[in-house]
Amino acid sequence: MSEIKILIDGQEVKTQGGQNLLEIILAAGIEMPHLCYQEQLRPYGGCGLCLVEIEGSRKLFRACSTSAEDGMSVITQSLRINSVRRQTLALLLSDHRGDCIAPCKNACPGGNDCQGYIGLIANGRYDEAISLIKETIPLPACIGRICPHPCQEACRRDLLEGTLHISHLKQFAADLDLAKDQPYLPKVETASGKKVAIVGAGPSGLSAAYFLAQKGHQIKIYEAMPKPGGMLRYGIPKYRLPREVLDKEIFLIEELGVEICCSQKLGQDIELEELRRKYDAVYIAVGAWKSSPLGCQGDDLPGILGGIEFLKQLELGCAPALGKKVAVVGGGNTAIDVARSAIRLGSDVTLVYRRSRAEMPAEPWEVNEAEEEGLNLRFLSAVSGVFEANGQAAGLRMQKMRLGAPDESGRPKPEPIPGQIEEQTFDNIIAAVGQQVSGEGLMGLALSPKKTIVADVKDFSTNLEGVFAGGDATNRGPGIAIEAIADGKNAAFVIDGYIRGEQRTFAKPFMVADANFSKDDLKSVPPCPSVPLQYQNPQSRVKDFSEIVLPYSEKEAQAEAFRCLECGCDALYSCRLLPLLRQYEAYEQNPGGSMHRRGLDLSHPLIRRDIDKCILCGLCVRVCSEKVGAMALDFMERGFDSQASPPFMQALAADADCISCGECVVYCPTGALSDRWPLGKTPPLAATQKAIVCPYCSEHCHMVGEYYGDWLLRVLPEGNERACSLGRYGLPLESNAASLDRLDKQEEMTLLRNIQGDLMRFNGEMPEFVGINDLISYLQNLRA
Repeated sequence: MSEIKILIDGQEVKTQGGQNLLEIILAAGIEMPHLCYQEQLRPYGGCGLCLVEIEGSRKLFRACSTSAEDGMSVITQSLRINSVRRQTLALLLSDHRGDCIAPCKNACPGGNDCQGYIGLIANGRYDEAISLIKETIPLPACIGRICPHPCQEACRRDLLEGTLHISHLKQFAADLDLAKDQPYLPKVETASGKKVAIVGAGPSGLSAAYFLAQKGHQIKIYEAMPKPGGMLRYGIPKYRLPREVLDKEIFLIEELGVEICCSQKLGQDIELEELRRKYDAVYIAVGAWKSSPLGCQGDDLPGILGGIEFLKQLELGCAPALGKKVAVVGGGNTAIDVARSAIRLGSDVTLVYRRSRAEMPAEPWEVNEAEEEGLNLRFLSAVSGVFEANGQAAGLRMQKMRLGAPDESGRPKPEPIPGQIEEQTFDNIIAAVGQQVSGEGLMGLALSPKKTIVADVKDFSTNLEGVFAGGDATNRGPGIAIEAIADGKNAAFVIDGYIRGEQRTFAKPFMVADANFSKDDLKSVPPCPSVPLQYQNPQSRVKDFSEIVLPYSEKEAQAEAFRCLECGCDALYSCRLLPLLRQYEAYEQNPGGSMHRRGLDLSHPLIRRDIDKCILCGLCVRVCSEKVGAMALDFMERGFDSQASPPFMQALAADADCISCGECVVYCPTGALSDRWPLGKTPPLAATQKAIVCPYCSEHCHMVGEYYGDWLLRVLPEGNERACSLGRYGLPLESNAASLDRLDKQEEMTLLRNIQGDLMRFNGEMPEFVGINDLISYLQNLRA
């Protein structure tokens, strides 16, 4: 073949004639998007992404189906090309139905991979589970206990028997790890020689320290209180978060080299300007430690306590003696914590709230638990004044309310009922109606009218160079602990970049989400009741501050984890479509028109078909016919209803031509086809690849094993080679033999039949297996 010369983006490239442009472009190391092209298969031109301009023509050409000619001048990037690519990707996305990540993970402010660690727990992979959890959360045993778990609110299992107890599963894995002689610690990079000061040892400051220390930076935390933990220690009662759990998790952060200096108050013991001089960066995470006033006549009388101050004094051992009758004003989680603590101190407690029970910001189960413990709930009562006796607050004047139209919060606005005011005497009044930032020691920082630190939401920067801020002290205001942890983690990413001279911002990456998911999508899901949480008896638990929720046993945790629907895509870390959607900002899902709703095909014991994710690239059809020669897949139907399917729209396992080689899975660019060997749960995980040799026959094929920790997830053929079902699935079957009893009889027979066929082809024998255990024994003997 004669040599030819072409220009690609102005660069001369010498090549052999007879090649298509895409081959030449890729060989030259030039980026070119494509989803339907594979070197071993005939060009198909289906995806329409490898577009180029050719000098002398007004048309756009598909590079994979355009032969190179001597003297050609080709352009691979232009506004016109990129515009068409974006439109093409939008069309692919318009009928691509599914979720890149599970709704639970998407709902978690910290981005914790709920589906991942739940799947690992289900399979008994507890070391891997805690490793995955701690990629995003440094305090999982604490958060598992106290988080109001927005992840659970998004759990689709709630459409059936009820949501998974996701937080309790996180707690299970974390407690198991803390009980070890050597709990999990992440790797720390080589020392950078850089120093970062963190002000505040609460969840945000501890989180920032945890992630910055892993990058090799020297971290010192300055904490105003006698012990670290922030609101986890001084704002969460012990019956919810035992202090020994908090101490253990903080100790592990110190084990990374983090130094924590307590009783160091900003503006009193240390100055911000001094920290700026001594450190390469400063992160401010001082929290919101001041209770908001009641905002009524008499709210400054002696005898009125702030909710935050009361909980702090309780932890310090200097809480004021409470009388018999105590009023707690507020409807949030702090109000409930205060009320339940006061009950444990022996008081008869009434909670006063201006809306109804349905509008309470507090978590419903916490309200129910408090009511079990004897809390009196007084709804639709707004405090209009505090009256006094002997110079002390002696009771509340309460305006009866009714609910009106929704306000800016979306909740019905309480409106006073004229003439309906009641008075009630109390020995103590505790205001738990909100939190504020004190503003002390923040000299030089730009503050909002509410004294919160003005920090950029994308990079946590303040008006002072090198000073960053996050958590409850910033202009986003007080939130839940997982939000503070997320701020610390994301700020650490930005600060690490700042120290290294890189400008970084944090933004949640685009993910495809199924907005039309409904109960109809779960018709084929078998029922699986929730494993309920166990509590101490209400009558006994109010006698002290011991933990009230009992942990899951191993059996209970695995049973609950197996309820997971695995909503997130199996191909999250291998998908070739998602990076292109992000690169070309093709984010509009289903721009008009309808989407198919075909559901899952789980008939094959080793291959999962999610045809609603298919983009009709044709790779599975072509590899099955051209490379494997099996003809198990083809294009069925026409036009909009076209799909890659076994002949006559059969289920895959029913097609006798399928030899379970899994090549269709290897080539699929999305999650339309994925491995489904019987591992119990198969969560998407960021795997590490290792070279292995197939041990089952004399061919000794070179393969690639994908591992998460010590767990073998799957085996792939090396390079452009192909593998039989023994090579692809033998080792994973062996390493997960304990999960094989979950196969039903039909799946078991299909699996045995396919592997028997491979044994006949490669080893010349057709052994008879009574069941799956015989197969495992046979595979082990082959390998030996």
